[in-house]
Amino acid sequence: MAKRILFVEDDNIEREAYQHQLEKAGFAISVADTGPKAVDMLGKEEVDLVVLDIMIPGFDGFHVLEKIKANPKTTETPVVVLTNLDDDKFLRRAIKLGATEYLIKANTLPSQVVAHIKRLLPN
Repeated sequence: MAKRILFVEDDNIEREAYQHQLEKAGFAISVADTGPKAVDMLGKEEVDLVVLDIMIPGFDGFHVLEKIKANPKTTETPVVVLTNLDDDKFLRRAIKLGATEYLIKANTLPSQVVAHIKRLLPN
């Protein structure tokens, strides 16, 4: 059975590009384009990993990350933050809240994101 990833991104083009790469790599993908939708989906679906943008509508990715780590059902779920917020204060905040990885979109190719995820979710 394929590992399931929740991909949280509001930009349609980016979301579709990453979704394609991840599906090509053998992962099952669910997508959310807002913070509330992501939290709702996590309450209904079991996922093996979350890829989370910070700047999303509804409430930001930090809030989503707090919700993930506060829920006993998802507290151990790895979260890869994938954002363009290239600032140490955002990195420190994400790690403090429980993010497993913090990747900068502009510095990371989709294939590199897939490689990070494969390392976190070995078969």
